[in-house]
Amino acid sequence: MATSRRRVPPESFRAYCFNTDAVGDVVYIMGPKVGQLYQVTGADIDDISKMPAIGVLTQKSAATECLVQTSGLLVGLFSGLTPGRPLFIGTDSRPTHTVPAPLVGRRWQQGIGTALSATDILINIVIPIGIRP
Repeated sequence: MATSRRRVPPESFRAYCFNTDAVGDVVYIMGPKVGQLYQVTGADIDDISKMPAIGVLTQKSAATECLVQTSGLLVGLFSGLTPGRPLFIGTDSRPTHTVPAPLVGRRWQQGIGTALSATDILINIVIPIGIRP
């Protein structure tokens, strides 16, 4: 019996962002919708008010309008990834294989997915956890 395979497209949405936000940044919801668009900016693992991350900024159509991908396959946006290794939010709001080290006070860890190749990520955002030194 043959089974049909259905391709599930990545989930994404248009949003407002700061002109300083860059393609490849991991972002969080920073405020209520403005019109039909959510407001996002780079997540900060050292500031719980700037967490949790919800996706990766994948395109900018204008200085303050962007596309955020929240799940699925993200192809060709990054380089130098190690296939099979998990990715976390780094201190620069970018994906990293390095688990964030504790700081005095509080720092948050949040997995965002797994590298499938040197350039491709399978986005799978998980709930952040707080860590103490």
